[in-house]
Amino acid sequence: MSWLFGLNKGQPEGPPPGPLPPPPAGGSGGGGGGGDKLKDKWSSFDPTGLERAAQAAKDLDKSRHAKEALDLSRMQEQTIQMEHQSKVK
Repeated sequence: MSWLFGLNKGQPEGPPPGPLPPPPAGGSGGGGGGGDKLKDKWSSFDPTGLERAAQAAKDLDKSRHAKEALDLSRMQEQTIQMEHQSKVK
């Protein structure tokens, strides 16, 4: 995640890791039906939002305005935190 903060800019980036292979079908272990819950949990996962965020982060990292954008997001987060603190008090 160092690329988010502008570090490691000079290092070449390797190819992105591919998707993990699916688990073997059938009950090769003594786990019983535990694999079905895990399969159901991830079967409805939609990675498009995650992929868009990753692409936006790469584009921002290549931008000459990356530092300013990071500073702006920090200021926005501090403002939100101050608003929440004032509501609590």
